[in-house]
Amino acid sequence: MIKVPDSPSKIHPSLSSFKTWRPHQKEAVEAIANSDKQFFILNAPTGVGKSIIAIASALLSSEKTYITTHTKQLQDQYLKDFPEIVKTIKGRSNYQCLFFQELTAENCIEQTKQRCPMRDQCPYKKAKQEVITSKVAILNNAYYLTALNYTDQFPTADLVIIDEAHLIEHSLMNFIECKLTKSQMDSLLLPYPTPKEDIIEYLKTLLDKTITHHSTLQEELKYAVKSEDQNNIQDLSKLIKKYQSIERNVKFLLSNMDNTWIIDYTPLQITFKPIFVHPYNEHIFAHGEKFLLMSATLSKSIIDTLNLPKNECEYMEIPSPFPVENRPLVFMPRINMSYKTQQKALPILTKLINKVLDKHESEKGIIHTSSNKLANYIHEHCSHKDRTLIATGQLKQQALEIHKKSKNTVLISPSLDTGVDFKYDDGRFQIIVNLPFPSLADKQVKKRARIDKNWYIGQMTNKLVQMYGRTNRAEDDYSTTYVFDERLYYYLKKYPNHFPKWFIEAVVKRDYTT
Repeated sequence: MIKVPDSPSKIHPSLSSFKTWRPHQKEAVEAIANSDKQFFILNAPTGVGKSIIAIASALLSSEKTYITTHTKQLQDQYLKDFPEIVKTIKGRSNYQCLFFQELTAENCIEQTKQRCPMRDQCPYKKAKQEVITSKVAILNNAYYLTALNYTDQFPTADLVIIDEAHLIEHSLMNFIECKLTKSQMDSLLLPYPTPKEDIIEYLKTLLDKTITHHSTLQEELKYAVKSEDQNNIQDLSKLIKKYQSIERNVKFLLSNMDNTWIIDYTPLQITFKPIFVHPYNEHIFAHGEKFLLMSATLSKSIIDTLNLPKNECEYMEIPSPFPVENRPLVFMPRINMSYKTQQKALPILTKLINKVLDKHESEKGIIHTSSNKLANYIHEHCSHKDRTLIATGQLKQQALEIHKKSKNTVLISPSLDTGVDFKYDDGRFQIIVNLPFPSLADKQVKKRARIDKNWYIGQMTNKLVQMYGRTNRAEDDYSTTYVFDERLYYYLKKYPNHFPKWFIEAVVKRDYTT
């Protein structure tokens, strides 16, 4: 049995600033280190301190660990917090080329099979070698999936830690799916299918033409390298990357596509994606012996979502360190915001929102919607229009900056559930307008929802919990979340396993007049 020291500082000299464990951290590390299961699933809400749990688990229980994150920002945060422990790497475009200094490693001349004279000093190759040989390496999901599946240079890890694991299925789908646009095909002088064309024959033709173009460009790149024409090298390298990507995707489609795939065709774009992603789990789970899946919003449903073997899974949920009275979810079941009844509910919704904004007149808040259209409707019909800010598309960053400096603005957006935090006065209240189910306009979502209702509900509950967690970012923080969609009661009662306990305990049902 692996014993965990009574202080993180005793695990590694560079952890000297971590004098004591936060509540439940030590117990989590002990459980992870001593688990005999292949998959350990940890629900650790905001404030628990997942990163030190991950680092301690890596140092105590393995010789080689990959920590993979959904975003480059979280990847950078690990490096900032644990610079003496972790090594990291990103895509080639993040590293300058030392031979042609106006270019990046993405334009490396070695793709023409010529040896670069600056090879031994190449920042990308040095970072890659450090990651390969280090005890703890931090990757982002996109790099992890690409590099570990298309090269054989990375060793199998004893432990793979997937942070923000609620998003790993999404990352895998992005890795597998293939989108071809008419404009892209035209610009690359490649064919685009007609509506009646046999899709397999089309893909075979596309592959042949892609390989031909790719080969021709490789020869052109050799001459550009010899003449040291940096602009031409950059242009040719970008084109080659595009052909390589299409070639790789089409080969994958021809090898894997069957009747469980969705083909969504329009005159401008064709998309190929599987109904279920789990048949391709090996792209994630072939690169480690054991796996730690961590997130603030993981429920036991992740086991079914990823089709993990139940007898090889251990689940642990850590309580929220934030006082429940500081983070109430006020449930006022007044409207049904389903697609069929939403239009009828909008006038009542507006009144409810106005009531909440009246109550929080001097405070800043957030209104989470399911679409830009709904966000615009609320902004136009709200009696506090002078306070509300649309935070969508190109307006999002500007709205966030204005909100940060203001006294009582209210952001309205369908895309504030991840990647942004509203600490303290930046978010004293929030309204979740409707239950955030995935759009059934997506053919893959619609088909899978029909086959696997639990998955569809899990996608909604996961996003709902993410929305709830945007405010209340510290133990002394406080905010109130409001939900008016009456359907929440049904899902809390019918599917409690989809919600973390710390979420359920915060729900307070109130009458409209309260």
